[in-house]
Amino acid sequence: MYKYLTEVNFEKNSLEYKNILVKLGKNIKHHRIEQDYSLTDVSVMTDISTSYLSKLENGKAPKPSVYTFLKICIAIKMEPRLLFNKVNLF
Repeated sequence: MYKYLTEVNFEKNSLEYKNILVKLGKNIKHHRIEQDYSLTDVSVMTDISTSYLSKLENGKAPKPSVYTFLKICIAIKMEPRLLFNKVNLF
Protein backbone atom coordinates (compact mmCIF):
# COMPACT_ATOMS: atom_id res chain seq x y z
CA MET A 1 0.00 0.00 0.00
CA TYR A 2 2.46 2.67 1.17
CA LYS A 3 6.19 2.59 0.67
CA TYR A 4 8.65 3.60 3.32
CA LEU A 5 11.33 6.01 2.18
CA THR A 6 13.89 3.26 2.71
CA GLU A 7 12.13 1.30 -0.03
CA VAL A 8 12.28 4.11 -2.56
CA ASN A 9 15.35 4.48 -4.75
CA PHE A 10 16.28 8.15 -4.84
CA GLU A 11 19.86 7.67 -5.93
CA LYS A 12 21.14 10.57 -8.01
CA ASN A 13 21.49 8.50 -11.18
CA SER A 14 18.27 6.49 -10.85
CA LEU A 15 15.61 6.84 -13.52
CA GLU A 16 12.97 7.54 -10.87
CA TYR A 17 14.98 10.46 -9.48
CA LYS A 18 15.54 11.92 -12.94
CA ASN A 19 11.83 11.60 -13.82
CA ILE A 20 10.86 13.44 -10.64
CA LEU A 21 13.29 16.28 -11.42
CA VAL A 22 11.96 16.55 -14.98
CA LYS A 23 8.34 16.81 -13.76
CA LEU A 24 9.21 19.36 -11.08
CA GLY A 25 11.07 21.41 -13.68
CA LYS A 26 8.17 21.27 -16.12
CA ASN A 27 5.78 22.47 -13.43
CA ILE A 28 8.04 25.40 -12.60
CA LYS A 29 8.53 26.33 -16.24
CA HIS A 30 4.82 26.12 -16.98
CA HIS A 31 3.93 28.38 -14.06
CA ARG A 32 6.80 30.80 -14.78
CA ILE A 33 5.62 31.26 -18.37
CA GLU A 34 2.00 31.49 -17.25
CA GLN A 35 2.99 34.34 -14.91
CA ASP A 36 4.93 35.98 -17.77
CA TYR A 37 8.34 35.83 -16.07
CA SER A 38 11.55 35.29 -18.01
CA LEU A 39 14.43 33.22 -16.70
CA THR A 40 16.28 36.49 -16.17
CA ASP A 41 13.40 37.86 -14.07
CA VAL A 42 13.43 34.79 -11.84
CA SER A 43 17.21 34.86 -11.66
CA VAL A 44 17.19 38.42 -10.37
CA MET A 45 14.43 37.68 -7.83
CA THR A 46 16.05 34.53 -6.47
CA ASP A 47 19.78 35.15 -6.94
CA ILE A 48 19.98 31.85 -8.86
CA SER A 49 21.83 31.93 -12.17
CA THR A 50 19.80 31.70 -15.38
CA SER A 51 21.96 28.74 -16.38
CA TYR A 52 21.04 26.80 -13.24
CA LEU A 53 17.36 27.77 -13.57
CA SER A 54 17.35 26.48 -17.13
CA LYS A 55 18.95 23.21 -16.05
CA LEU A 56 16.44 22.92 -13.22
CA GLU A 57 13.49 23.44 -15.58
CA ASN A 58 14.89 20.74 -17.86
CA GLY A 59 15.49 18.28 -15.04
CA LYS A 60 19.27 18.47 -15.40
CA ALA A 61 20.23 20.51 -12.33
CA PRO A 62 22.59 18.68 -10.00
CA LYS A 63 20.97 18.02 -6.61
CA PRO A 64 18.52 20.92 -6.30
CA SER A 65 17.53 21.62 -2.71
CA VAL A 66 14.07 22.10 -1.28
CA TYR A 67 15.17 25.63 -0.37
CA THR A 68 15.92 26.33 -4.06
CA PHE A 69 12.49 25.08 -5.10
CA LEU A 70 10.81 27.21 -2.42
CA LYS A 71 12.72 30.34 -3.43
CA ILE A 72 11.52 29.85 -7.00
CA CYS A 73 7.93 29.16 -5.94
CA ILE A 74 7.86 32.36 -3.91
CA ALA A 75 9.37 34.39 -6.75
CA ILE A 76 6.90 33.17 -9.38
CA LYS A 77 3.93 33.26 -6.98
CA MET A 78 3.41 29.51 -7.17
CA GLU A 79 1.92 27.56 -4.30
CA PRO A 80 4.49 24.91 -3.34
CA ARG A 81 1.81 22.18 -3.49
CA LEU A 82 1.45 22.91 -7.22
CA LEU A 83 5.11 22.06 -7.65
CA PHE A 84 4.23 18.40 -7.09
CA ASN A 85 1.29 18.40 -9.52
CA LYS A 86 1.47 15.22 -11.63
CA VAL A 87 4.60 14.06 -9.81
CA ASN A 88 4.25 10.44 -8.80
CA LEU A 89 6.70 9.75 -6.00
CA PHE A 90 5.72 6.13 -5.47
